[in-house]
Amino acid sequence: MGMRAFTFFVVLCLFTLFTGCGGSNGSLGDGNNTAVSPLGGTVTTAGEQVTLDFPMGAIDNVIDVSAEPCTECPVDAALVSGTAFTFAPNVTFAKPVQLTIRYDATQLPEGVAESTLRLVTVVNDTWEEIADSSVDTAQHAVTGAITAFGVYGIRGAVNSKPPAGTVIGVNGGTVNALNGRVRLVFPAGAVTEDTSISVQSTAAFPADEGVVSGLAFAITPAIALLQPVQMICSYDGIILPANLPEESLRLSRVDGNAWFDIAGCVVDQHGNMVTGFLDALGTIAVRGTLGAPEPYAMAQAWGSQGSGEGQFDIPSALALDGRGQLYVADTGNHRVQAFDTDGAFVAAWGSYGKGDGQLNGPTGIVLTSDGYCCVADRGNHRVTLFNETGSFRGWLGRNSYLLSGYHAPGSMGDPIEGTGHGEFRTPCAVAVDPAGKLAVLDDMMSRVQYFSRWAYQRSWGSIGHGNGAFVSPTGIAIDTAGNAYIAEQGNHRIQKLTSTGEFLKAIGSQGSEAGQLMSPAGIALDAEGNIYVVEYGNHRIQKFDPQGNSLAIWGRSGSGKLYQPTGIAVDADGNVYIADCGNHRIVKFAPVP
Repeated sequence: MGMRAFTFFVVLCLFTLFTGCGGSNGSLGDGNNTAVSPLGGTVTTAGEQVTLDFPMGAIDNVIDVSAEPCTECPVDAALVSGTAFTFAPNVTFAKPVQLTIRYDATQLPEGVAESTLRLVTVVNDTWEEIADSSVDTAQHAVTGAITAFGVYGIRGAVNSKPPAGTVIGVNGGTVNALNGRVRLVFPAGAVTEDTSISVQSTAAFPADEGVVSGLAFAITPAIALLQPVQMICSYDGIILPANLPEESLRLSRVDGNAWFDIAGCVVDQHGNMVTGFLDALGTIAVRGTLGAPEPYAMAQAWGSQGSGEGQFDIPSALALDGRGQLYVADTGNHRVQAFDTDGAFVAAWGSYGKGDGQLNGPTGIVLTSDGYCCVADRGNHRVTLFNETGSFRGWLGRNSYLLSGYHAPGSMGDPIEGTGHGEFRTPCAVAVDPAGKLAVLDDMMSRVQYFSRWAYQRSWGSIGHGNGAFVSPTGIAIDTAGNAYIAEQGNHRIQKLTSTGEFLKAIGSQGSEAGQLMSPAGIALDAEGNIYVVEYGNHRIQKFDPQGNSLAIWGRSGSGKLYQPTGIAVDADGNVYIADCGNHRIVKFAPVP
């Protein structure tokens, strides 16, 4: 698979739309199949009882996933009724796939404690626990990573009460404590005799602002270990202070009256886990390094996954008009939603299809000064035109069709892709220049086309890694001089070009440090010419000055923590609006005085 497939988020959106990988187009457990592509996706099934998250590269080909209630499973008194499923087809994954099964907490087997629930699978006609699976008792869900399809379910421990300590012998074992927040894995030979290990929360530790609230533990007895013991600790990224970057988290231990970091810790920001190896038991905590206060703070957030008013399925692009309304390209719901800038719902329009006023995976949106709402209708290979209240006005592309008095290059017909002037292959983003011309970024053609009063004017761009060439372009913004800024996920950079496509400069290179970018998806400019970039791969926003120097980074922790953000808009007051795609919400950030 080429670079385009691995780095280009909107292609993922399209696979989601066409195959049902991230929305509600398919359902498991009711006889239907849901196709999943090599680009990954999320499948929620069986009345939302089962969720499968496929990373990119987990499978080689598109597969039709199915799951049916297991009717001939091994009998086990601790198995939770209704949670056992047979998953097909019979494939092994190249990368672990996350499986989540939900349960009814009122229907647990007698004597089974909810905190003991784990994912299990059938091996040789018996149920065996999935390593590192965990239960979320607040959401009533059990999650774990699987490497192949088969039979999976939820099982607990009968008559199990959390002991004061879990006995570990010389042959090793595992301690799960505090509702799965802490997990200790003892290899053989770590202790010399049977030892009762206890893990308790503690407030008795040296004062340190970097210690994450509630994540300090007294692990007893405080003994030296003969073999390193793995400690895995879960945290809640939403409650982290905004100036405590997740990437700085590590395990630390108390020695005397001071904290010392445990070397070699790994942070899984998506799994919200910190992992390290202990050479002794004692007081251990999750600790980070406080940074400077972030320059923007979350002022508001709205939305959740769904298809109702104010809900989203892959919100991917944003635009502001002069009336203080925010427009959202709601990709998975094939529609546009309009809100005021405080998140109050105003209107919605569009539905799945290729007819008048219909959309197919919209991924870009812009408002013109004369009241047109122009939508990059990616799956239909066209730009669909509405007025600001959602009335259909026509489309641009092969077989252009306009209701206005402007010339239509073709005749009305089904929207299809094209490679000629005024035609598109997966248009992904749109912008308007100071003269009112519409600029359309065409992903598969790696070019920008300009239209004046809906008539084709010019185009530039090509596929490649050099200056003026693009790989997986995803976002476009135009400054007051008419220069275009192109966000490229494939080349992990921003290019600035003149209105005729002459290269001016490039900003960024692949990475996660300041000034570096990872799969930039959306881009916006403010009145001073500062450049705001949404990084899909780094889950953050980065602000550059007009010369390309990094000024600020935020969105990585706290209540405004982002996951796979894609779209961005900046208002006249400096507020920044983000399409937080992975969390199916809109987040508004305000400058910190």
